[in-house]
Amino acid sequence: RREEARARLEAACQELRSSEGWIRFAKARALLRGYSLPNTLLILSQRPDATRVASFRHWQELGRQVRRGERALRIWAPSVRRERDEATGEETSAVRAFGLVPVFDISQTDGPPLPEPPPLYPLTGASHTHLLGQQAREAGYAVDRQAEMPVGAEGFVDHRARRIVLHRGLEPNAQVAVLVHELAHVHGARYQDFGRAGAEVVAETAAFVALSAVRLDTAGQAVPYVAGWADTAPKEMVTY
Repeated sequence: RREEARARLEAACQELRSSEGWIRFAKARALLRGYSLPNTLLILSQRPDATRVASFRHWQELGRQVRRGERALRIWAPSVRRERDEATGEETSAVRAFGLVPVFDISQTDGPPLPEPPPLYPLTGASHTHLLGQQAREAGYAVDRQAEMPVGAEGFVDHRARRIVLHRGLEPNAQVAVLVHELAHVHGARYQDFGRAGAEVVAETAAFVALSAVRLDTAGQAVPYVAGWADTAPKEMVTY
């Protein structure tokens, strides 16, 4: 099983080399936010349509039952042991190993429906304006708005002046989406590290996942944007 999991993980990384594979991963990452990157890839490789994954026992706690005959998905989980310090007598938890454990997607279970997630909000509204500015200020960047922008740009980062510039003509929610994308550049998706194409793929993927968590619907712009850059991004960025 360990060798099979390693092979699945390697195959999943190879899938990320194509724009279609990367977009499929980004959508899964947005839905499976509670799982690590390797486990997200493992889940995706075993069940590409997974939306909500949990252990057999956790599904029972939620009032649902895994159907007889369903094949478990295998993901890595830490083996934690309690240890006592002989000198102080204090007990601590330590991860000693990782093992493969079974989990199941909601589509493999029967039972009462779970609460529906909050609705998605469109970019044309102003529902998320409370998110404007705070994260930028915490990062030490000011947020400015301009009517005149570089050709084709809806936003950009001026690292020297420590400011993020947004297109003044955008709807408020669209400004939030662009701001989160630019913050991804601030926090590490730099051109000098990934090249322009690679940095844009990383930044928009991060923005898509983060904005999905607050139920802002950016798929209409994020998917074509990532697809436009992914095929020219450096392939090494998805293999380490």
